[in-house]
Amino acid sequence: MFQKLDQVEERFQEIEQLLADPGTLASPKEMQKLARERREISKLVETYQAYKRVKEEIQQSQELLQESDEEMRDLAKAELQKLKERLGSLEEELKILLLPRDPRDEKNIFLEIRAGTGGEEAALFAASLFRMYSKYAEKKRWRVEVMSENPTGLGGFKEIIALVEGKRVYSVLKHESGVHRVQRVPVTEASGRIHTSAVTVAVLPEADEVELEINPNDLRIDVYRQPAVEVEDVGRFFEIVRAGFSAPRKQLRNALSQALSLSPESASGLLKEAGISPQRRAQTLSLDEWTKLYQIFAEPSAYPVEAR
Repeated sequence: MFQKLDQVEERFQEIEQLLADPGTLASPKEMQKLARERREISKLVETYQAYKRVKEEIQQSQELLQESDEEMRDLAKAELQKLKERLGSLEEELKILLLPRDPRDEKNIFLEIRAGTGGEEAALFAASLFRMYSKYAEKKRWRVEVMSENPTGLGGFKEIIALVEGKRVYSVLKHESGVHRVQRVPVTEASGRIHTSAVTVAVLPEADEVELEINPNDLRIDVYRQPAVEVEDVGRFFEIVRAGFSAPRKQLRNALSQALSLSPESASGLLKEAGISPQRRAQTLSLDEWTKLYQIFAEPSAYPVEAR
């Protein structure tokens, strides 16, 4: 355990040196990555340094027990007892901090609240939940930004989605996901009966940024002309542009032909690499599965084809 702690402490010192390096300051993305890593291990390093200081104080107190002054020895015994208790608690804390952590704990979240059973009362309950989470986020100094909402006439929400940004947001709120239920006399009830309402809460970690490369040859762009339908727009046309990915149907048919001409061993390996059961029939394969086959065939000489 202590060997691992020494490695973490060395990494912490290395990160501090990198953060002070002008080369790192010139790269905001690298600086943000290092700052996040430093924040993740800072608590562990601080606790380990406190543990080492207490061990040194225990050694000093044990040396004082050899003094000839009886009063000094009594003070050293009392201090030694406190230090040993402190050392034990720090060791337990270190064991907890060394436990594997969810890598998504540091992420921001998307908080989705949707009204379920209960009609208008469920929408009011959804609004109450959102106010509760907003107040809690304000207390934790988190930032809340409403991304979309579907309000009702009485001040409730059929659906509301918000981005919550801050320190360790996902680690704190990830267990809030699920169905929340309330039993109360709603404001929409005139006779005073108790109603049961439910809402669903989803806590989704913010996805990492990725760079996509789109081949223009894979795009299909269609342009349509549509005549106007309003009387005042007679004689005018509207252009509609639709863009999407073209399905490589011809290539997929070629992949099918290739698969039929493969030897049984090669065909089985191909299907296994594509994540498809060898017992599946070609007619039952989905477009995504044929796309995987096509991508594998795109690699030259990935699978030898028999000459027939």
